[in-house]
Amino acid sequence: IQRANKLISAIGMPLELDTDGIWCCLPATFPENFTIKSTQPGKAKYVVNYPCVVLNKMVVDYNTNEQFQTLVDPVNLKYETKSECSIEFEVD
Repeated sequence: IQRANKLISAIGMPLELDTDGIWCCLPATFPENFTIKSTQPGKAKYVVNYPCVVLNKMVVDYNTNEQFQTLVDPVNLKYETKSECSIEFEVD
């Protein structure tokens, strides 16, 4: 949340910070949605919320647990290690 606040402060105005997000005002010229169009005929276009994607990319870069372990064999105490990031911004 602190990194999001710093980023948003550089481009807009944070209004409220809470445990799972940030309410903010961004300039009218800031891109809100970005449309990805497929080059394959018949494929639908995909619309993403640009601020949300930028914040989620930042979260993944700085908050992914590279040592997340799951017990896969309780008898022999064998664990599987993988990268995990369960923090995610969403658009309200």
